[in-house]
Amino acid sequence: MVELHLPVSRAVVISLPGSNRRPGFLAQPLSGAFDVSDAFHGATQDWGPLFSAERFAERYGRPPLPGQIGCAVSHAQVIRQFAVESGEETDLLLVAEDDARFTVDFPLVLRALASAPLPYDVVVLADGWGIHPRLHVRRMFMGMSQLSLLSRVIRGGERSYRVGRLAGQGDCTGLYLFARRGARLFDAFVRSLPDGKLDFVSDAWSLFRDEAGLDVAFLRPSLVTFAGVSSVRPPDVLAREAEEDAVAPPRTFRTRVSERVAVRSRLRASKLAVRATVEDLRFRRGR
Repeated sequence: MVELHLPVSRAVVISLPGSNRRPGFLAQPLSGAFDVSDAFHGATQDWGPLFSAERFAERYGRPPLPGQIGCAVSHAQVIRQFAVESGEETDLLLVAEDDARFTVDFPLVLRALASAPLPYDVVVLADGWGIHPRLHVRRMFMGMSQLSLLSRVIRGGERSYRVGRLAGQGDCTGLYLFARRGARLFDAFVRSLPDGKLDFVSDAWSLFRDEAGLDVAFLRPSLVTFAGVSSVRPPDVLAREAEEDAVAPPRTFRTRVSERVAVRSRLRASKLAVRATVEDLRFRRGR
């Protein structure tokens, strides 16, 4: 294993050439451990041999955005390259996007995860929805409680984290950890698709679990925040959220208390936690 000052075999940051987010990523401590992989540009490069827009539309009920194509191709290329390299099944690949900004607990939690062979094929270390202020509290409850009650607790320097299997969709490719055995399962899955063309979003974690056979785990809360605006979320959605934020009434003491209590969110969250635990137990019995 090459010494990267990170407990992984390889670390890669995906970044479009000329991205104004790349310097900010590379200015972070430990960023020197990352190789830069130039991202595929879904709006300017020929994705026809690599991606099926028709099958994507059948799967999701809408055509893909150029950013979604580019993101899916970019991540798949990095994962599949790791898959075909020689190495142990337990070797680890750490992948980040260039808008990811590490929290202070990032090195400590990563070391805890990688201190022994990773018991999962992939661990998603980021939550992309947590960056939106209006959704923060709701996602805090829902995102945390979706994890199985059998999840492992990791003590960070500033807070505690949980890592385990999730009930629900999951999202985000801002930061994740792949074991080589998982990368090889992913590569085999892509090879099994018609013409070997991708037809999914980059963060289709439930799809990778259900169709590729990957054992996918999630870490909550996120180990990163994000700089800038997402390039893969529809522009109309981003515009609507900005408009809603602009006209939203000021947050009062009462609204803050209501957000913290969040009775209905907590009830929904408890049901999801039970569901996640049941699914986790079924998965363990089936292995």
